[in-house]
Parts: sequence; structure tokens; C-alpha cells
Amino acid sequence: PILAGVMSLLIPGSGEIYVGEYLKAGIFLAIEAAVVTTAIVYDGKGDDKTIEFQNYADDYTNPDHNWSVVKYAEWLNQYEGASIPINPDESLPPWERVNWDDVNAAESGSHKLPPHGEQQYYELIGKYHQYSSGWNDFTGGGNKDQVSPNLIYYSGMRGDANDYYSVASTAVIGIYVNHFLSALDAVWSATQFNKDLAIKVRLENIQLANR
Repeated sequence: PILAGVMSLLIPGSGEIYVGEYLKAGIFLAIEAAVVTTAIVYDGKGDDKTIEFQNYADDYTNPDHNWSVVKYAEWLNQYEGASIPINPDESLPPWERVNWDDVNAAESGSHKLPPHGEQQYYELIGKYHQYSSGWNDFTGGGNKDQVSPNLIYYSGMRGDANDYYSVASTAVIGIYVNHFLSALDAVWSATQFNKDLAIKVRLENIQLANR
């Protein structure tokens, strides 16, 4: 039973094969294939959607980009009384036209903008109204709580990516559960097999005449 349990803990269904429970082995193996495939596929979908919304924010085909730290810095200068120097060279990407320390020092909100390219950078610009002014279709003036269509679209893509990753994470949990259940079943199946075997090979002395 211990060997069968260890086998199924490592490879679901293998312990069942060891004790001859081929139907149950097939079920555990099928479940394993399904949850592993789901985890891989949905993790890949999450990665693809993440690349998509990051590229949407940066949008290299748009001189203003969809979200620009330059626009955010200009808003801070105009409405928050900041004095962030902005490089006038528009051939540079926005994140190279400002000093990040100057931007962070001028921020009065609850968050500080992480450097461009970091996961938190892409999360914050689509999550908090503090960064609404950086979107190229923002028209709220001093009202940073205005939500622009680009922000809504971007947030939807981020939500899709998170949903894909959530499915992948659930599938990974399913992998562990399948290994554990298969191990328990293999131990039980081996124990039952041994009991049946003991019954089949039991010997009994029978006295016949003088023998």
C-alpha cells in the first residue's frame, strides 16, 4: 500500500495500475491531463493578454502613446503645483523624457508610480484615478476622477488577463488535489487487494485417516 500510494502521489493512476485497477487509473490520468493542459493553456492566454494590454498602454504607433507619463507630469505641473522638468525631445519615449524621482516627489496621491516596464506600473495606470490624466483621451481638466474610454478598455484587458491567470491557478490546485486523491485511492486499493489475496491463499489442515 505504501509503494502504491507513493507511485500515485508522483504520477496519478500509476499506483492503481500497480494493483490492477486500470479503470480508476485511466480516470486519474485523464484528470491529470485535463488540469495540466488547462493550467498551461490559460497561463499562456494570461501572458498573451498581458503583452496585449502593455503594448496598448505604450502604443508605439501613437506619438502620444495611449498612456504617457509626460501627460501625467504635465497634469501634475498644471493642477498640483509641481515643477517637473520635461525633455522637449518628442522623439524619445515618454518614460525617457522625465526624471522618475521628480515625478514621484510631486505625487500627492496614495501611490507612487513605479518605473516603466514593471508589473506594478501597468497595474496602477489602469487601476487608480490618480493616473487618469496620463491617458491620451483624458478631458477632465483638474478632475482626475474622470474615467476615459481608453482607461475602461485597458482595464477590461487587464481583467481578462487576471481571469485567465485565475483559471490557471485553480487548475494548478486541481493538479495537487488529483495527486493526493489518487495516492489515497491507491493505498486503499492496495489494501483491499492484499485482503482479497490473503483470503485466496489461506490454507487449512484437514485430517484424512492417518494423514
